[in-house]
Amino acid sequence: MSSSASNLLVFAATLITITAPSQLCSAHPVVQDVTSQNQARSSSISGLSCTSSPLGMASGAIPDSSLTASGSYDSSYLPSKARLNSTGWWICPNEKPEGQWIQVDLGQYTAITGVIVEGHSTHHILTFAVNSSNTGESNDWQKLTDRGQTVQLNGHNGNSQPVNVTFPVVLMARFLRILPLTWSYSTYYYLRFEVLGCRVTSGMIRLVGGDDKWSGQVEIYRHHAWGAVCDSSWDMKDATTVCHQLGFIEALEAKTGLSSRESDRPIVMNRVACTGTERRLADCPFVCTGSQQCSSSTVAGVVCKPRPGKKYSALFSFHDMSFTSDFVS
Repeated sequence: MSSSASNLLVFAATLITITAPSQLCSAHPVVQDVTSQNQARSSSISGLSCTSSPLGMASGAIPDSSLTASGSYDSSYLPSKARLNSTGWWICPNEKPEGQWIQVDLGQYTAITGVIVEGHSTHHILTFAVNSSNTGESNDWQKLTDRGQTVQLNGHNGNSQPVNVTFPVVLMARFLRILPLTWSYSTYYYLRFEVLGCRVTSGMIRLVGGDDKWSGQVEIYRHHAWGAVCDSSWDMKDATTVCHQLGFIEALEAKTGLSSRESDRPIVMNRVACTGTERRLADCPFVCTGSQQCSSSTVAGVVCKPRPGKKYSALFSFHDMSFTSDFVS
């Protein structure tokens, strides 16, 4: 075989090696208008917006089989009757309101931003908590917390109108469970609800550990987990793609030599080779390091240039489960 033919084969093999796998697909953040003055600072996550909206309780997109509860008053008030804007209700077991719950299986990992709850004018919940889970198994439920404190949410606004409840943090989960804590009538309560959020898939990115919203280590969401990006071959073209995906003007710096925030954070991208024109980091050629760790053990980061006067509204960090209110750069 000639030398030129041999070199061509090597080049072709290299291209095959660094092509991004098809599983790493579109990125979707959550966009929401949040005005609370007491929110935790958070990281930025990727562009290609997906607006928080009803996920299917009222519309019927969530099937009856996805709704379960700890118990019901009788067969006329099953969890499948708890759909907002319907004529039915879920009613907890009579004389046993304590410790009851109703839950929904959303069918896939979802960014859950809140719920709309409705109760009967005289029989309604006053406060409630929510838990979330990726699997629905008994040992997998996580309480909704804010800065380490379990969150109690208001389920009644003084009249019989539905109450729109925005969680102080965004939950990334498949299952959501509502747990009434207090109620207006001593023996039972009525409930209808809707879940608010956004369907998400692999490929979204975020910046973590930075001093502001436009700098930090780059992480990408893949196969239901966050992973880091190795800084091997990391340059301004790669940083430009990241900053553009996050909605910033351009990259000011491609940072290398950063220590990973968490020792168990997997390296899922190595030798990234963007041209700077891609819409998403996931579209760039790279080596997937599922079994091959980053040789330098340090990760990539960026400093982006924000758009003057632009409001960065509710840019969420799903893993850290925190978000920030609007601010102007």
